[in-house]
Amino acid sequence: MSTIVLDIKHNTHVAKVTLKAVPDKPGIAGLLFSTLGEHGFNIELIAQSSAGRKRVDISFVISEGDLDAVLKLLSAIKMKFAARQIVVDQDVALIAVYGRKLPQTPGIAGRVFSILADRRINIDAISASLTVISCVIRKDKVNQAVEVLKKEL
Repeated sequence: MSTIVLDIKHNTHVAKVTLKAVPDKPGIAGLLFSTLGEHGFNIELIAQSSAGRKRVDISFVISEGDLDAVLKLLSAIKMKFAARQIVVDQDVALIAVYGRKLPQTPGIAGRVFSILADRRINIDAISASLTVISCVIRKDKVNQAVEVLKKEL
């Protein structure tokens, strides 16, 4: 690995939960993640995408050990979110690329994504901060992804 990327970690003990077609209005994300936090659930990644017609899909990744309790909570409060559907994917893994110099390195995210694409590893969700690029991928591809990222970065 280079001086840009300090570490690459992964977690295969996660699940992705997606609330489909949630109304796109202020307060929904705050209510959702505040409620999950108040019940002690740690969220490892959040991604949102537009579903059109003033609705969005909100996906988040949690520990697979919390999945049943999270789904039970969401079922009890789902009216507050008006989600049309809740979709769960347990066949995922989370990869995190860490580096203090990521913000000063133009194109690093594109490089990470291209390395994975060159190996036919599809990305289900992406989240990035100043020092971390996180990707949700299929669980059966995680070892290959980590190996190639460590080699090429």
